[in-house]
Amino acid sequence: MKKIKLHWQILIALVIAIFYGVVFTEYVGYISWMGDLFLRALKMIIVPLIFTSIVTGVANIGNAENLGRLGLKTFGYYLLTTTFAILTGLIFVNILQPGVGADLGFSQEVEGLATAKESFGDTILNIIPTNIFGAFAGGKILGIIFNIVSPNDSFAVARPSTSCENPRSAPTPGCNIFTNIKPVKIAKVVVSK
Repeated sequence: MKKIKLHWQILIALVIAIFYGVVFTEYVGYISWMGDLFLRALKMIIVPLIFTSIVTGVANIGNAENLGRLGLKTFGYYLLTTTFAILTGLIFVNILQPGVGADLGFSQEVEGLATAKESFGDTILNIIPTNIFGAFAGGKILGIIFNIVSPNDSFAVARPSTSCENPRSAPTPGCNIFTNIKPVKIAKVVVSK
């Protein structure tokens, strides 16, 4: 029997879920735990996925010059796509005008609005967490990224190798991705003394 590809499995599951939610509305409560479980699994994997992606990416870049160039390109791409998303949203909101004439009648506080009230200065301060493990446990992505790719060796977990020109080339003794990860660097210093 031929195995169905993952993207088709997801699409089929989505269609079945929509059908079930529309037809069997009174029974949705019985299986809502499946959706909660799925969302919890997604939230659980976010921090380790971001951490490993950034550490391996930075370690494989090569030298610090390549990291700076890539960072500039990434920042430019981010600004371009963000501007495009904002313009698209503004155009569609002005054309469709969603919510015009609707009586929303909010009678309770909406969660998450307190964090939206943070000032720019507070956001900058929150990039540098007081406790890196607290940032990991709380899912503070900016703090995690700062601690992974920090210009200061006391913060950085990974940084591009300066002793290896091309980490993807033939293996050189002492030159691989794992030499760029801070705990391994600390262990090498402790063992060498």
